Amino acid sequence: MLESEVKKYNFPLGTMLTPLRAPILYTVVRALKPLVIVETGVASGVSTTLILNALSLNCRGRLFSIDMPDLDPGARLPYGKDVGWLVPSDLKERWYLIPGLSRDKLRPLLQELGSIDIFLHDSEHSYENMMFEFKIAWFYLRKGGILLADDITGNNAFRDFVQISKPTYWTTFGGLGAIRK
Repeated sequence: MLESEVKKYNFPLGTMLTPLRAPILYTVVRALKPLVIVETGVASGVSTTLILNALSLNCRGRLFSIDMPDLDPGARLPYGKDVGWLVPSDLKERWYLIPGLSRDKLRPLLQELGSIDIFLHDSEHSYENMMFEFKIAWFYLRKGGILLADDITGNNAFRDFVQISKPTYWTTFGGLGAIRK
């Protein structure tokens, strides 16, 4: 469904809709049955839809997303479409979209939530922003929780954070990284 919807607008699929990343993200959410997920970066909403579909089938959990694509030149949306335009309306009951930049919105959101089960970074992929998000999310990530990061090959932030955090387990799947706390 996602792929056909994106193709209608002659829009690039993006990195999350690859044969490896999409099933991994979906499977992690189905297997862990998280109560609270936070993602940064929504754009069209591919990863958001995958997560929300898994939460719906789990019959539990909420997704909090932070994005402000009009401030991010790398977040391209089809003309006339808003953030998360791919997310079906029947999945939106578990979704809370927070407009803004992660550097402004992530810390207050995590303080309010107190603890999270999964964190997904897919916003601005600069080294500084990735490390900022990883460090804050790691603090609020419960023991056994998963930190995911998309597009990790553009810089060394993911690898450096693995060295700093000394996780119980970490792995990569192409450009998707996963760290278990």
